[in-house]
Amino acid sequence: MSISDAVQESFNNASWLDELGIHLSLPRFPSESFSDYKKRLYLQARNSPGFAEQDIIKSVNRLVALFEDEIFRLELVLDANGDSVAPDPYVEIDGVFLRIWSDYANGTLDLELDIWNRDGAYFLKDVYSSLTNLSFLTLTIETKKEWEYLRSFNLVYGNSNRYFQVPNLVPTGMNELPHTNIRSIDFYSSLLFLSEVASPDLITKEGEYHVDYKNGLVFTYEWAMGGAVYTYRKFPYSLMWQPVKMLPLNAESIEHLTKDYLVNPDGQNERLLLNPYGAQIANETLAIHPLQWGK
Repeated sequence: MSISDAVQESFNNASWLDELGIHLSLPRFPSESFSDYKKRLYLQARNSPGFAEQDIIKSVNRLVALFEDEIFRLELVLDANGDSVAPDPYVEIDGVFLRIWSDYANGTLDLELDIWNRDGAYFLKDVYSSLTNLSFLTLTIETKKEWEYLRSFNLVYGNSNRYFQVPNLVPTGMNELPHTNIRSIDFYSSLLFLSEVASPDLITKEGEYHVDYKNGLVFTYEWAMGGAVYTYRKFPYSLMWQPVKMLPLNAESIEHLTKDYLVNPDGQNERLLLNPYGAQIANETLAIHPLQWGK
């Protein structure tokens, strides 16, 4: 083979940033700019990917040199006392649907948008027009890009509830939790946290305690011991948009993507039959991880 017959390949000149990328398991793509690569490495170092669901959802785009973007931000509308006008606000993007509750505990669903089908809220402009009608949330546009005709389905999967664990409470009579807008809380010590009272002034004996759910404060009769786990409302809540959509296969609405309706024995329509898209996902999954032993 002559030199003229050899295949020429282009490659990036190595730099100190490429050496850093090797340590972070993110090689630079041939057509990737230096500034974009630097941004990817910064995101990888700041939020190292783990094995949790949210870690995978947040990291998948930077693995292919793409970036998610904050499109909208939802903030709570407060009354004169600084409390949310909605009793239990909750935002959820579950693959096919964007749902918003003003009182999630009691099932008050205020908005449900189909963000998959053409006859639903297919574009972000459709989502925007619906969100502006909610009286208990304020909506602001955060991106500087053209967003109106981006597909709504690419909004990041997730919800506004968060979980947090406090390994050890401070041994004082009042503990300030790392977050506010607490939804529920459980304590490790059942003796110190035996009976919850309505205000700190009503704590008069051992085992009584009070939780200020709005401000994230815990009051006890004796010095606190042990830890606690709690859920809280993450507001302001950002609606992020991903070029590559990451959706768990066990998501509640996955059947709306992968199955067509059949009539069940009770005469009701039920999603039971794999559609072409669902069959493609099943076949590609089984090709990588078949269910038979030794194959």
